[in-house]
Amino acid sequence: MKKARYTFGVAQGFPKCYLIILSNIDAHNPKGKRNSIRRIECRSEQENIFMRRVDEEMEKVDQDNGFKSQRREQYVPAIPAKSTCTQVPKGLPIDIYDPTWFNSCPPGQKTVISDYLNVALLPDSSASIWGTQHTNEKLSDKKFTENYWDKVIGPYDISHKISNEDSDETEGELSYGLDVVSNQEQSEYK
Repeated sequence: MKKARYTFGVAQGFPKCYLIILSNIDAHNPKGKRNSIRRIECRSEQENIFMRRVDEEMEKVDQDNGFKSQRREQYVPAIPAKSTCTQVPKGLPIDIYDPTWFNSCPPGQKTVISDYLNVALLPDSSASIWGTQHTNEKLSDKKFTENYWDKVIGPYDISHKISNEDSDETEGELSYGLDVVSNQEQSEYK
């Protein structure tokens, strides 16, 4: 399913940030015999919506081309079931992670798993991947992040990153911020 989603994304000209999500093997449910969609605990609701939109578009393109879909029909159960896939995707933009799950992680794990400097999904993922692209989907990753980072980052606790950056600056000041005394001042001390 991962390969099919990625191939579809490339064929449809999806933005690079979407292809990164689609190409990450750990970001998807494993193949199984169940037709119900299982919830990966670390996945945000926006990313769940995005993946369902990709699946819907893949099915629509298959029908338009006269192909019979080989994929199993999937449905969202009334009571969400947790996925048996426990491996967390690493290095993806922060907005694919569920804020509650992300905030419960220890600071060291937060640092390893997320790319907190980037976002990849529109705040309303149901607006993604329509027949005509949302105007902001055409932006470069950098511009897209500049537009949406402040809107998306609110529920995420990234204080560990901010405190690390502050301590790095402080360490630099301590190690390099020593009082430099000019030759003239040195002679005055003697």
